[in-house]
Amino acid sequence: MYKEPAMAGRSKCMARMNFIGIILMIPVLNAEAHDIEIVYPPNSGVFNVVADGGLDNSGATDVTARLQTILDERPRTIQVVYFPKGTYLVSGQLRMKRDRSRSPSSHSHGPWLVGQSRAETIIRLKDGTWPEPVYALAPDPDDNGRYPKKIDEQVVLSTGDCTNTTFNKIIRNMTICTGKNNAGAIGVMYNTSNSGFLGEVDIISEDGQGVAGLALAGVENGPGQVRNVRIKGFDVGIYNITDYVTACSHVRIEQPNTLGILNHGITAGEDFTIVMKIDGPAIKNVKRGMFCLIGAAIEGRAENEPAIESDEDGMLYLRDIRTEGFAGAVKKDQHDIGEFYTGQPAGLFYQPKTALRLPIKTTPKLPDYEEDFSKWTNPMDFGAAGDGKADDTEAVSKAMSTPGKSHVVFPYDKKFRITKSITIGPDVARIVGTSGNIWSYVKDNNRIIIEDGVSPIVILEGISLPPVVVRTGRTVILDSISPGYRILGSSKEQRGKQKVMSHFFEGTGDVFMNNDPMALEVTNPRQSVWIRHYNNEWGPNTPTVPVQVRAGRAWILGWKSENLAQRVRVEGGSLEITGFNNYRVGTKKNDGDWPIFEILGGSFSCNGLVQRGSQSNCNLVWETRDGETRKLTADNNPGKRQCPLYTGYKP
Repeated sequence: MYKEPAMAGRSKCMARMNFIGIILMIPVLNAEAHDIEIVYPPNSGVFNVVADGGLDNSGATDVTARLQTILDERPRTIQVVYFPKGTYLVSGQLRMKRDRSRSPSSHSHGPWLVGQSRAETIIRLKDGTWPEPVYALAPDPDDNGRYPKKIDEQVVLSTGDCTNTTFNKIIRNMTICTGKNNAGAIGVMYNTSNSGFLGEVDIISEDGQGVAGLALAGVENGPGQVRNVRIKGFDVGIYNITDYVTACSHVRIEQPNTLGILNHGITAGEDFTIVMKIDGPAIKNVKRGMFCLIGAAIEGRAENEPAIESDEDGMLYLRDIRTEGFAGAVKKDQHDIGEFYTGQPAGLFYQPKTALRLPIKTTPKLPDYEEDFSKWTNPMDFGAAGDGKADDTEAVSKAMSTPGKSHVVFPYDKKFRITKSITIGPDVARIVGTSGNIWSYVKDNNRIIIEDGVSPIVILEGISLPPVVVRTGRTVILDSISPGYRILGSSKEQRGKQKVMSHFFEGTGDVFMNNDPMALEVTNPRQSVWIRHYNNEWGPNTPTVPVQVRAGRAWILGWKSENLAQRVRVEGGSLEITGFNNYRVGTKKNDGDWPIFEILGGSFSCNGLVQRGSQSNCNLVWETRDGETRKLTADNNPGKRQCPLYTGYKP
């Protein structure tokens, strides 16, 4: 049953006027909005497909075989495969992973594909390669009611399908072009597990033909991130059949032939633009799909149909949606949506029927990488061993604090052990990992500390790190960070006693986390944190709750957890989550005397909670106000173990 939240405390007329004001401020993505020039210094360890691989990037030579060999040589290696500007002509599929085995030796961790320029680094399919389709993805399933998950034919670029072990796939800063007369082509089949993102990418059909621009398919696909993506042409813009939540930000879909988005999976989205050219819906949510979307402009030509359709057993959460050219957004004559969801909301004290609506900031446009390599430095320049055993603290500290050096690279296949906390120097603006890691053992309790400095933005990306402490008013961006702690002792008892690896946000500036699984604590009332694609799945034996907000504000888009453990503690400040996917596999019952979310003060809302797997939490929320604790469980929640909206704040 569809539920339209009531307008509380103001007239519907005034609410609509305010909503129009909000809509006008929603940023509309264009192809140039997040362009960035990426370069790497010679000692960074990246593999340059032209300089190191001998590829022709003029667009005149078919490079399929040689490029596939380069990918085959790196099936489990997190190495940046770098594409300088140019056109790379292919006449068949490029596949990053072929083995679907679950065995650890077959886990797929890389490589990362990175282009120099989003607009000028182009992988282009030769005209007429696949004129006939082998897949029909929309709008209806096959005769057995199924949608295809295994998509491994006629895809220009595929990350491969390795069940739930296709870890850490990154495709960044390039254009995938399906050329002309390729009606059977799919631009990208993107499958990642736990970490990884597809970002700053255009997927283009030159003549509008093609099965799909982006297929989020594969057995047990997700969780992952899709960000700053433009898709033009194709029958379906995005085909999503993920098992775990995909966080999608700043997506533009232009002129699909059938559907903008076919969602069979779990999507948490923000800032979408869809421009339809045919008579039909723009978005279809099918089967048990969950589709959460905040901020969208949808233009179409379907005067008799809504812009968004959903099956009865699907979950919708929509906010700040503007439509034009449809019979309505979801219902007839309702063209703009302030807030809308299916099912019944839940609350224990104040019970407002609208989400917390924390301010949402887009991750800032990143500055280009420094082209003057004299301004880069590297721990190896200061005598680091880089073997993960020797103490490299002094070398790493010098690299991070050398005057006049704005960029620090941690090169491929090096591991730098530190035994003390390190403060990033005031001149450093960007720390880049190309599979280089900073390791610290848990017993050492070391940190990477960010304080005030010259650059208004500090970027840490693509690297394993000990926890980060933010003590600055500058903007901090943590992008594709993985835990850099190593545990002394491998026994179950030793591992179970370890503290969760946690960032500490104690500053006053804005913090943006993308594709970063570390736990976090927010303690400064002036600190704001925006998190996109959060895969924190620390188990029930760890003593630290992954997300703790004691002051300040935190906003999360797309969180997949695993194990039936407590996830959130809000003691003050504000926390809002959009798209929470709680997953538990196995037969051992582990639903103990704790909730997923514990609210001890402050403000909280969760928009779109789904639980999948063989087990799920019965205890959803414990909320305490003025010494009284109330509990939301599967027994008293209208949606049982799912919830379209929980609110725990005073209106």
